[in-house]
Amino acid sequence: MKKIITLLILTVMVQPVLAIGIGISPSEININNGFKGAEYEKSLVIFNTGQEQTNFSLSAEGDISDWVSIYKSDNLSSNITNVLIPGEDKVSLIIVFRVPSDASNGNYSGVLDVNSVPSTDVSEGSQSQMVVGASSYVMINVTGDQILQGEVTSINIEDTEVEYPLKTNILIKNTGNVVASPKIESHFYRGDEEVGSLVNDSASIKPTGVNEKIVTKWNTHGQAPGNYTSNVIVSLDGQTLKSENISFTIYPTGTFSRQGNLTDILIEGEPEVDKVSKITAYFNNTGQIETSAKFTGEVYKDEELLDTIKSDELTVDKYKQAVLVGYFKPTTPGEYVIKGKVVYSGKETPVNEVSFKVPGGFQSLFISGAVAIFLILALLAVMVKKKKNN
Repeated sequence: MKKIITLLILTVMVQPVLAIGIGISPSEININNGFKGAEYEKSLVIFNTGQEQTNFSLSAEGDISDWVSIYKSDNLSSNITNVLIPGEDKVSLIIVFRVPSDASNGNYSGVLDVNSVPSTDVSEGSQSQMVVGASSYVMINVTGDQILQGEVTSINIEDTEVEYPLKTNILIKNTGNVVASPKIESHFYRGDEEVGSLVNDSASIKPTGVNEKIVTKWNTHGQAPGNYTSNVIVSLDGQTLKSENISFTIYPTGTFSRQGNLTDILIEGEPEVDKVSKITAYFNNTGQIETSAKFTGEVYKDEELLDTIKSDELTVDKYKQAVLVGYFKPTTPGEYVIKGKVVYSGKETPVNEVSFKVPGGFQSLFISGAVAIFLILALLAVMVKKKKNN
């Protein structure tokens, strides 16, 4: 028995060491003309160049250490101090710098540090004690002057149908140092006659220096099919950034194709008896116009209809994907099947099916016990064979 234990220990000790590594981009972050009391967002990408999943700690040092909050790009509500990255993968983070309102004018420096966290699991071998790190250097120039300026990159209008909203898409950069709320004023003409107008000044653009998209919608109710023109004026703090006349067409209802696909139905987590399960359906609008979409499903067990599932109805832009969510609570263990479809613009997708198993009851206990007995017998057989060989 002692020889077996020794063999196991040696096996753990001679495990191959897998390389771990890290990359970070950008290596420098500069904020010029930072305004007191303002908030600035920057992106940071961390690359795990190693072969195995690694946990990395995140911290800030220097003058700006108390100004920094770190978030995952898909969750801006929870500040994080570490991030788990699979091997040979990457993660995008949002770094928020909040300049204190009482900060003095001047230059403030610091670093964002990313370090691997050693694992305490002995089974991972000696490599688990290796630590790698990388830093991004930060320089923030704080000024007392508020700079409110922007740049309009493009304006375009999508043709639409009668009774469907007309969308104007504006790409704009905030090149100043404070949050900007541009004013977008649109006047719509058929020939020389003005048939409508709208003003949108509710968007808030942070001073990131990258393009942000603002979409305005004009209600075409009551308008006749035909050719139109829109005069779009984008201004900031009373200064016109761009003014442009754009032609568009309102077509009769039904001109554009309505097409869509239910690509997948997924069940979140492991279903359990008397526990609500989240059912997620993915719908792609492949048509030429926006559409409303709603998921409906039927739940079967032993070919018997038990329940129905319905999601909220969502509006899906053309060529976009929607996530439609419903819920189901199984009351007994067994095999279940969900047969679902998406209803959109008076059409239906083909029915997709997904099956799942809800554990529980005598059968589950029997299987678990049988597996445990099998593993015990297999281990005993190995030990007896080792003893005979010795």
